[in-house]
Amino acid sequence: MNNSTVIDEIELDLTRRVGALDLYRRWESQQWQAEKLEYDRDGEGWRQLPAFARLPLLATLARFLVGETTVTETLAPLAYAAPERDYTLYLATQLADEARHTVFFRRYLAFLSETLGNEELSQVSGVDRVGDLFEKALRDAVERVRENPADVHAWFEGVVVYHLLVEGAVAMTGLHTVLGTVRALPQFDTLRTGITHVARDESRHISFGVLALRNGVRDEYRDHIVEMIRKHVPAAARTLVDPETRDPFPRLVPVLRKRAEVLHEQWEFAASSLGRRMNSIGIPDDIGAELVETWRKSCSDAASEYERLHGESHPVEYIDR
Repeated sequence: MNNSTVIDEIELDLTRRVGALDLYRRWESQQWQAEKLEYDRDGEGWRQLPAFARLPLLATLARFLVGETTVTETLAPLAYAAPERDYTLYLATQLADEARHTVFFRRYLAFLSETLGNEELSQVSGVDRVGDLFEKALRDAVERVRENPADVHAWFEGVVVYHLLVEGAVAMTGLHTVLGTVRALPQFDTLRTGITHVARDESRHISFGVLALRNGVRDEYRDHIVEMIRKHVPAAARTLVDPETRDPFPRLVPVLRKRAEVLHEQWEFAASSLGRRMNSIGIPDDIGAELVETWRKSCSDAASEYERLHGESHPVEYIDR
């Protein structure tokens, strides 16, 4: 398995138009065990990695742990209130996936604490903070579903926030970046294996979101779904940019230019993925293009916020320098 294969599975689902039970059957055939991975195999690789390169990777893993834990704690109402029985069957497997991901990231970070020491991990911002999208939008949307399981509008909002934006835009972009990084590092076999498994699970989750939202658009919930995407895109973009965390890379122009290219690619990867999925669920092209531009503007706004908070340009600003 590699990152291209896993991510291509999502695009294939967009053309095959798989059903909820197809995704359930795929879940049965793609099992893996977080407890069976040999975490200490990556120790030497982490010790050899320069500190400025370790910190962004550590921060990403810490944010994944917080996100997966949050979803494990909040997803159940979406399964209980699902408008179709097959959706409930599939979403039950997704809840199991989120628990497994939580165990994986918890075990991996515990291994890193033993390998690198708690002092280095304490430098990672975001371990106890999940950002606007997780902290506010996801919990609020799912709480409305819990309070009124018959509210289909609330259920679709939850799917927009979680499947389309949290997983489809933010998490998959992070997984794509981490996979690209660890594929180039020969001593990170366990992280590469675990992240690939997580990405494969997430590809099923995103495919379900596309399926459910496409059916919602067909069933005359299109205007509501568009409204919810428009409402939550700014928080999703801000979560990806994370302006509150100062970038740890050295403030050297050649390094910052390279960093700018990487960040710009991430933001565009998320934008293009979002555009393709909105097209697949049946959002008209003009509205989809408007929402993608809202994503890009929201990323730019978050970069400007970074400058206000830290008194220096966001590294992405070096893309044209």
